[in-house]
Amino acid sequence: MTDSNRYLSFSNLQTGRPVVAYCSVCDRRFEARPEADKRADDLILKVRADFDAHKCNGASESRGVAHFAREARDSGATERHR
Repeated sequence: MTDSNRYLSFSNLQTGRPVVAYCSVCDRRFEARPEADKRADDLILKVRADFDAHKCNGASESRGVAHFAREARDSGATERHR
């Protein structure tokens, strides 16, 4: 997979909870914690900016597969963003 094929997978988006997402290639975790002056959209945008800025280091397809296996175990809804 190339960087252009990676996407950000959000897990368990809930009001008042940290926004957590993972890179589909390297399985890196991105998180933004809620603050009194931040809207949920701002948290999602921060996570997205961090994702866009990161470089997958030593990424392999097998790490991406591990992410999908973990995602399948999640009981909450997930969203995928390219």
